[in-house]
Amino acid sequence: MNILMLTNTFTPHVGGVARSVAETTRQLEKLGHKVLIVCPSFEGTESTRKVLRVPAIEHFRDTSFSFPLPIPSGVHRAIDEFRPDVVHSHPPFLLGDTALRVGAERDIPVVFTHHTQYDKYAHYLGGENSTMGKRFINELDIGYCNLCDTVIAPSQSVVDDLVARGVTRHMEVIPTGIDLSWWSVGSREFFRRAHGLSESAFVIGHVGRLAIENRLPFLAESVACFLANRPDAWFVVAGQGPCMRGRHLDSLRATRRNGPPIDLWCA
Repeated sequence: MNILMLTNTFTPHVGGVARSVAETTRQLEKLGHKVLIVCPSFEGTESTRKVLRVPAIEHFRDTSFSFPLPIPSGVHRAIDEFRPDVVHSHPPFLLGDTALRVGAERDIPVVFTHHTQYDKYAHYLGGENSTMGKRFINELDIGYCNLCDTVIAPSQSVVDDLVARGVTRHMEVIPTGIDLSWWSVGSREFFRRAHGLSESAFVIGHVGRLAIENRLPFLAESVACFLANRPDAWFVVAGQGPCMRGRHLDSLRATRRNGPPIDLWCA
């Protein structure tokens, strides 16, 4: 089967959607399918036989995202040559709109993976608590789902939320997978030795893009509560993002009520 994927984020951008698209593509190709990815250009990237880059505004609103522009006619020709059997959309906007047009013009089904709570990104439209932005995104999100043939959700809770908000299309739960072999090559001893941690130290951590939509305030509050009762624990943050030096991580450096400051570093 020939599968056309359209996504607003892809490598070298680091994030959950980009990782999911890359891993899904790898697994589909292992099963014998052909995949063509259409995504925005990033600094230093070029189109390949498997990845078509469209013109984009890089570092949109001082973020690591690229904002895709209308795709040129050459990309449409490449899609026709690829002859997709199905379109797999990963955003409900921008290239997501292109996915719907490609499906309608060629009379092929469109599958949409609902990766995240899109209203949590409303602050990129102006203001951290943009009520109008959240309402607009929610309406767009639900309307988009109902234009697709099937919606894939990473969990049953996401399905329940979409149904409650008005999605009527068929939905399937497919958890986002990870490549376990990538995580099996680390050295516990080397990491602890490099950072001065004893073998008996209790270490917890967070690995992910450091952005407010990933609920960093909730993470900060939860970690502070835990560490207040575990003076022997260390908390490690691994990742980068717009909040790397922001107040949400600063709040993790709070002082315990009857103890020393919380130890924290970003790896």
